[in-house]
Amino acid sequence: MKEFLQIAIGIGVTILIIGKLALWLDWFRWPPLQWIGEHLLRTDKLAKMATLEVVAWALGYSAAVELAYMLFTEGPDEAVDPVIMGSAAAALLTNKHS
Repeated sequence: MKEFLQIAIGIGVTILIIGKLALWLDWFRWPPLQWIGEHLLRTDKLAKMATLEVVAWALGYSAAVELAYMLFTEGPDEAVDPVIMGSAAAALLTNKHS
């Protein structure tokens, strides 16, 4: 289940980054893509987010999945990866505002 959730997070962040690239290349002015941009990707909000902010949120959610998984395993050795991912996510989010 953990792998499925992390794959879903990875696919989601990939779609959002491709959406940001499409915004940058102005692809959403093309009529077949206008609906996708307005209704599925919500390009107004996506345009305001920095790319590293999108990645930071994905890292944060992935770290949360890892931490939840850690609660059901024996030993504290499972905590290292989510702490590193959470620290990276926090660093990216705080760097955006500084």
